[in-house]
Amino acid sequence: MKKINLFLIPALAFSLSCGPKAQAQTPVLPFSGTIQYRIAYESPIVPQEQLAQQPQTATLRMGTDKAVFAMAEQKALADATTKELHSLVNLSAMGLGKYHLTETEADLQMDVEEKKNLTVEKTQETKTISGYTAHQAKAFYKQGNTSIELDIWYVEGFGNPFFNHATQAGSLDGVDGFPLEYAIKTPDMTMTFTVHKLTNEEVNPKYFNIPSSYKASTKEQMTKDIQEFMQSMRDMQGMGM
Repeated sequence: MKKINLFLIPALAFSLSCGPKAQAQTPVLPFSGTIQYRIAYESPIVPQEQLAQQPQTATLRMGTDKAVFAMAEQKALADATTKELHSLVNLSAMGLGKYHLTETEADLQMDVEEKKNLTVEKTQETKTISGYTAHQAKAFYKQGNTSIELDIWYVEGFGNPFFNHATQAGSLDGVDGFPLEYAIKTPDMTMTFTVHKLTNEEVNPKYFNIPSSYKASTKEQMTKDIQEFMQSMRDMQGMGM
């Protein structure tokens, strides 16, 4: 089972229809607290007004054994105790409901292995992000027929390595730390996640709960539901409705 790429869901569902400097912090490792991100977009083909409709912020909350990344109506919860990644996707606006997708450690490892021609290059560059020393790595691979390039600034010892799966950068062999800031580049679009605010704090456990309104499903079923919705929209447009 392939890892759910939340980055691609807005494009799939809607066909696609940097912020202030982070405040200085006293670095604490491992980190526990909240990170707020600004998201910037660039595209050679997508109009700026459509990019402006995409999520502009994201939040990551990290505890001792769980981390949750939230962006618009999508969440990814990494549970280091069970070694499971829970993806929560709210497609209620499309009339499709709320999906709870679960991937095991074996599923996630399979996704890593399916990245074609993966290469990770560590540079000698470092920079300080909210008091933390971040190292730069660049990754290149193909997922299906799509070429993907990542520019990652990672912090060693930042948190449980399993938490990397919750981020949009994911987990990559050769990146020995948490991807605190990163850019994801495809031929159609570049998304850049920059830390806006980082707060060391104890996270309320409620943020790691999975609401009962999210029903267990699979990536395959969710994809099928979205495709049927898109086809019905095309049919309606064809009838001039």
